[in-house]
Amino acid sequence: MAVGDISEGFDSLYNSEKSLRFMEESVDKPEECLNCSYYKLCRGGCRRWRDVYGGGLGVSFLCEGYKKFSPTAKAG
Repeated sequence: MAVGDISEGFDSLYNSEKSLRFMEESVDKPEECLNCSYYKLCRGGCRRWRDVYGGGLGVSFLCEGYKKFSPTAKAG
């Protein structure tokens, strides 16, 4: 999803309707994420990875991989 045209300046992009909606929709996380022991590491993942298949915002597409890698990071 493009949020604007960089030639119009960063402030224009950041404050665009699409950008603000993207950020607003990113706040809510699935209950599964909020209860996950790895939440502090991934914070629910990037919104873009939570809607990979266009089916709405669910668990991050990368969640399974995070959980396989994260025990190493979590231990440190």
